Amino acid sequence: MFLETEKMLKILYSPVIYSHPTHLPDSIHNMNNEDNVLINYWLITHYQLKDLPAHWEARDSISLLILSRWELIHDAACMIGGYLLRCQLLKKCATLMSNPRLSSFISLPIRHHVLLANTENNLDTLSLGVAFVLSQIPHLPIGLKERVILILPAEIKLPEIYIARCPDHLNLLKMAINYAIDYK
Repeated sequence: MFLETEKMLKILYSPVIYSHPTHLPDSIHNMNNEDNVLINYWLITHYQLKDLPAHWEARDSISLLILSRWELIHDAACMIGGYLLRCQLLKKCATLMSNPRLSSFISLPIRHHVLLANTENNLDTLSLGVAFVLSQIPHLPIGLKERVILILPAEIKLPEIYIARCPDHLNLLKMAINYAIDYK
């Protein structure tokens, strides 16, 4: 599996494609699609997004999977966060009732070793899922991590939680991406 150059260029230089709208000022929301070059330039300069290190390549299968399915990170992160928070979500039936995809995903018997006992009660599925994804690819360059953060709404902060990389967690990540592919 290899990553196409065009795909990597879109990730690096077209952040408008995947950025959450809350990262854009109201004046930019009214711009046309022809103005995407200007919006991309604004996002890159405003958030001071870094380039990749010289000669960097994604070499492991998880980094390649994340980068090749970049457009699915949001959906996969929501599913992973929901899976990790499923005990709390079962108490909040409204959340599950409004999202049948999440409901079917959290019913899967996937093992994980994430303990959330000492974390905040107000964690949301997306921020926890993104923290999980980033923890599984710790060697990802800062320029790509900054771009992953643009997927989140601007007001959401990532929880400070360490999630070890292990086969069960990689399986959870792969399953979430497969579910996201099937539901697109």
